[in-house]
Amino acid sequence: WAGEATALEGLGAVAHACGRLPEAVEHYRLALRLNETHERHRGTALLLCYLGHALAGQDEFDAAAEHFGRSARLAASIGDGHCQAQAIAGLGAVHAARGALTEAVTELERGLRSLPASEAASLRVPVLDKLAEVLVGAGDHEGARRHWTEALAAYTSMDDPHAERIRARLRSLRTE
Repeated sequence: WAGEATALEGLGAVAHACGRLPEAVEHYRLALRLNETHERHRGTALLLCYLGHALAGQDEFDAAAEHFGRSARLAASIGDGHCQAQAIAGLGAVHAARGALTEAVTELERGLRSLPASEAASLRVPVLDKLAEVLVGAGDHEGARRHWTEALAAYTSMDDPHAERIRARLRSLRTE
C-alpha cells in the first residue's frame, strides 16, 4: 500500500504541476484514502494540504478550506510545523481569494501565533509572506512591510534565493 500511495501522490503532483487539476485531485484523493486507512498521519496531513491547493486552483474554496483546516490541525497534533505552516498559508489564501480579507488576516495571524518566533524561520516565512500579500490587498502597507521585513530577515539568515523576491515586494511598497 505504501508504494501505491507514494506513486499516486507523485502522479497527483505531476498532474498538478501540469495544470491538470481534476486529475491531480483524483490521485491525491486515492493516496489520501490509503494514508488514512493505514493511519499514516504525516502522509494524511500532507495530502490534505496538497488536495487543498488543487481544489483552490479549481475555485472549490469551501472544500479547499476544509482540507487546509484538517491538514493544519493534524500537522499540529503530530508536530509537523512545515506542513502546518503550508496549510495555514493555503487557508489564508483561500479566504483572500474569496475576497474575505478580514478572515484571511485573522487566520494567518492565528497561524503565526501557532508558529512562535522561536520556531525555525523557514516555517514562519510562507505564513508571513501570505499575510503581507493579504495586508497589501486590504490597504495595510505598514503591516505588510513589517511581515515582509521579518520574512526577508529569515530568508537572508538562511541564504535563501527567495530573499530577492521579498526585497522586490518591499521596494514596490515604497512606490505605492
